[in-house]
Amino acid sequence: MEPQILPLLKLTPLDNPPKFLIPLQSAGKFVKKLRESEANVVDSQANRSGSDEDQRALQAGLLYLALTEPDPRHSFCTDIVLTSRDNLTYVLSEMTRLVAETWPKMTQSVRCNLISLLGEFISTKTASVEVLMLHVYRRMTTGDISPQNLWLIDSMADLLEKNKDWLGSLERQPFLLPLTVYTFLRLIPDHHLSPQQASLVTSNPSVHLSKLRQKELVLVEELVRKNFDRCAQIGRDFIRLLHGVARLEPMKRLWDDILQNISSLSSHFSSLAEILEITTPQCFTQTLIPHEMEQWVRWMMKNVHCVPRVPVHRYQDFFQRKFFSTPESQSLRVCLLRYVVTYFYPDNEMLASTLIPRWNVVSWILSQSTCPVATVNAKLALFYDWLFFKPNDCIMNLEPALLAIMNHLNPRSQLIAFSLVDFLIKIVGTYYPPMTERIVMGVRSGLDEMIRLGVVKSIAPLFEFLHRSSSLDLLRSLRVLLGLEPNTTLTSIAVPPVENPSRPTPEKWPGPSDTPVVSTNLNSVANTTVISRNQTTTSLTVTRSLSPVTLMTDSGPPTDPRLTRGHAAILAGAVPPNLNSTLTENLPKPVLTTSEIIPSLQPSIPNTLQQNPLPFTISQDDSKTSIIPARNTLPTLPSLPRSSQQLTEVQITDDLDIMEINILENKPAPTRTATWSPPPIESRRVIKKSVDHEPDTPDSLEFKIDSLRRRFQDYQIRFHYFVESVDVNSLIKQLDGPIRTALEQFRDVAKQVGLIRNSSIGLCASQNLDDLDNGCYDQEQNSSVYLRSASVLNDLCESMEALIQAVLVEDSFDDLEIAGRTAAVVCELLFCLFAQRLMPVGVEWSEEHLEDCLEFPIFIPFRHLLQMNPGDPKRELLLLLLTEMQTRQPRLGYHLLFFLKVSKVNDEKMSIYRNFCASQENPNLRDSLFKDMQLLSDDNRRLFAYLLPDVFTVFSSELSNDTEFLRLIVATIDPGMCNSLISEIVRGHLNLFPNNDLTNILNASLEWNSIEQLFFWQLINAHEIPTSRFLPLIHAVDSFKHPEACSNLILLLKLEKPSFELVRALLSRRNSNDLLSMTALHFWSCPDNQHAGRFSNILCSFINAPLSSTNAVGVSSATNNQNMKDVKDKRRSSSK
Repeated sequence: MEPQILPLLKLTPLDNPPKFLIPLQSAGKFVKKLRESEANVVDSQANRSGSDEDQRALQAGLLYLALTEPDPRHSFCTDIVLTSRDNLTYVLSEMTRLVAETWPKMTQSVRCNLISLLGEFISTKTASVEVLMLHVYRRMTTGDISPQNLWLIDSMADLLEKNKDWLGSLERQPFLLPLTVYTFLRLIPDHHLSPQQASLVTSNPSVHLSKLRQKELVLVEELVRKNFDRCAQIGRDFIRLLHGVARLEPMKRLWDDILQNISSLSSHFSSLAEILEITTPQCFTQTLIPHEMEQWVRWMMKNVHCVPRVPVHRYQDFFQRKFFSTPESQSLRVCLLRYVVTYFYPDNEMLASTLIPRWNVVSWILSQSTCPVATVNAKLALFYDWLFFKPNDCIMNLEPALLAIMNHLNPRSQLIAFSLVDFLIKIVGTYYPPMTERIVMGVRSGLDEMIRLGVVKSIAPLFEFLHRSSSLDLLRSLRVLLGLEPNTTLTSIAVPPVENPSRPTPEKWPGPSDTPVVSTNLNSVANTTVISRNQTTTSLTVTRSLSPVTLMTDSGPPTDPRLTRGHAAILAGAVPPNLNSTLTENLPKPVLTTSEIIPSLQPSIPNTLQQNPLPFTISQDDSKTSIIPARNTLPTLPSLPRSSQQLTEVQITDDLDIMEINILENKPAPTRTATWSPPPIESRRVIKKSVDHEPDTPDSLEFKIDSLRRRFQDYQIRFHYFVESVDVNSLIKQLDGPIRTALEQFRDVAKQVGLIRNSSIGLCASQNLDDLDNGCYDQEQNSSVYLRSASVLNDLCESMEALIQAVLVEDSFDDLEIAGRTAAVVCELLFCLFAQRLMPVGVEWSEEHLEDCLEFPIFIPFRHLLQMNPGDPKRELLLLLLTEMQTRQPRLGYHLLFFLKVSKVNDEKMSIYRNFCASQENPNLRDSLFKDMQLLSDDNRRLFAYLLPDVFTVFSSELSNDTEFLRLIVATIDPGMCNSLISEIVRGHLNLFPNNDLTNILNASLEWNSIEQLFFWQLINAHEIPTSRFLPLIHAVDSFKHPEACSNLILLLKLEKPSFELVRALLSRRNSNDLLSMTALHFWSCPDNQHAGRFSNILCSFINAPLSSTNAVGVSSATNNQNMKDVKDKRRSSSK
């Protein structure tokens, strides 16, 4: 009878057992049967004379029974040790696999036996249990105070307390002791709960959180004191975690010694700054999250794409329910964020794909945090490596922080960018005052390196975002932090903190961070027990030794092998190649000096100190910079060249505009790493003499010339359409009812934001628009910048929404006079919006870029039209309003096309646009399309090329073989757009020539200019058009009048084998010395040409044909004979 054994895992009928479980069970049954027959397993024949395989089976069976059977005398453990031939290597590897892969499915008794067995192996002093303990540490989950997790932590704490000497022994693996300290430091804050709170979260009164916390604190404090140098090898994360528990005894005394008397603890480190300079190895950060969470995170970031058809939020919601469902799990978010930032590095293929990027995960973690303290700790974990960055450090630890800021500059998620920038500015001056200068250098150096390697092309969009969001105080502080101001004092400013950027904070979970972890100042922890809610401020000196960050850098290629994408950026022209730049401890000099940008403002940096830190003064002489402690004093600075009290908001705007012009001399295009927000209204151009800090090398000069040429290609004439202005007030007075009320509200909002103003005519829009190239500037620009803020756009959209609702409920709106007056008022109010570039003009767009374009009141009527049932009679009222608006605002049509394209509606035939055109006075779909696309080509050529494939595909029956429309295409596009269209054609997404007859188009193209013909023939060659369609053109072209067509025909004929039709067409050309005929015939007649024999046969057929009325018959028969011969030759070759 087969012996019965207890199960090792709790498996449901749906669970698939691990592959290694069955051999373990079989070995367990074998050993149990063996023990029944032989009293001593050690002396059994299976152990003494068995093979290696038998001996492993014996070890596996003993391990299985040791984990599943009660064994108070530890007999199984003794047998395992005595029968092992490899110093327990096999047994420990099996235990490690069980902990790593099956721990959640183990029964509690198996877990107890495993920890007990681990303690027995430790007592042998020779077993290498370090890897097993690493995996057990990972099972001690952060943010989990369930009874099972608390039991495991308590058991390991007791086990380590008994074996402290063994743990501190130099014979152990070097990582074990630091990892032990690192693990318990991340767990202690979870156990800082009052007894009342503990009773709410745990049902096991034997495991008291306060006793457990004290046990952990005593253990960690003793280990750190005795082995400080070994623990310090953890690096800066050691300080970050230690700071979180620094107010708890006995850690408070240890923290005071580290700050004030570190020499008593260490013989290697002389200051805390030296530890903060050490980057935490990845072997530590990997242990921050449990195995299951790591598997899920890696799977999501390698398989989930950020594209419209993939519901990313569903994966995030599932992840939220699985790992963050309990209130105390907030601290686990910090560990997850730290893991993503410092451990998970995507490769170049992932970076170039649409897979969910790390900055997206970081933003999601921050947005879902409901505990303000956990949010602050998460932000610190995000920026931590940036604060202490050194040249040649890996910027992959910095990249998510910068991209999380740059990708949230749109109105929908701007609070995330605000909160991150605000936190970065605050933490620089308050985290560790003695290292403030070093931290500022690290921030600037890190940003400079990321720009150089192409993570972002420029941070000018961030300055512009802060500028247009009226966050001038935050803007001043950021510019001082980045060295874009002269020597100034950074003082506190009143910037409202944004702890939870995307959702209101519910009642937060009371945890350990409520008392000791709030402060982010290292010195403020010392000698303090009570936390004060009153924030105080301190001053910070920035000396001239801090080089300003370069917004557009000209440094060389990346040095980090993981950042080869920087080379791709060089090839794409993002950063100039082969420019000499050295990275030393002194940061590289900026491309733009502060004197070239603007005179300084007096910026400030916020401070979140809970208590005044130790005062200090940074002084500078000709030789070195020293840090001199001072008592009851604050640092002082030389007087500023211009006082901030003398600056007005207009001057601030002027300075920013000048700075943008100098920085954006090479227009930075949005990349995959930044999200486009509502486009900036063009600021005035200021011609300013710049100083080139780069040597005039051939490479740099060539690059500048190439950049100038590409910028010149982007220049485009901007047309302004002037219509007769109308007095808004007089038209509104002629209306009544809900429409009048809605228009009055709309008028008030438009007047408030500067869309309309009083003039000699009355209240109307200003049509004297500032021209960017003329350098004009007036007060209109201030209101235009103000217009782009989210609150203003929201007010305008709400007013437009109210008007549409009033139109739909008005019974008499079908009156043309009422509809005309309403449309005239709306067009007058929105004239400035139609006249501005409300759509992206950059080189690269993303889905978010385009979706943000729809956040304007112009698109509100289109949304209603889309949502209404085609049979709804109210739909005709809305079409009537849009038709009347079209008569006054010609840009409305292509705005509708853009809306249908970007909104991804289920309207493949664009029936809404067809209905819109049909509702006009003289409906003609083709003419309306042509006028709208022609107007779009004048306004925005890139948008024209973006819409063209969809427009031409949907309306192919109206636009195919339309000579006028095809000329509009080739007259509008540039080489880049032509390349995009060719790509669409080759991939089968676009067909510009669906009809067989191209005679009219080919003949008409002969009258176009050279560049138009060049693009036309490139588009022709992208299609697979038979050469026979070009026969009419061969008769029509002239080598001297039409060189463009002739050259392309020669290239076509060169790739074609001769036929009777082609040869006859070439021979029938009038001019005997015709270059086209001579070239093609000569090419086919060359002896080395593969078609020379075919060409000679065709000529023989022509020569031998009788010159009579039967010529046609002879030629026809000769052609058939030749074709039959070709078919026979092909069959012979295939049979061979």
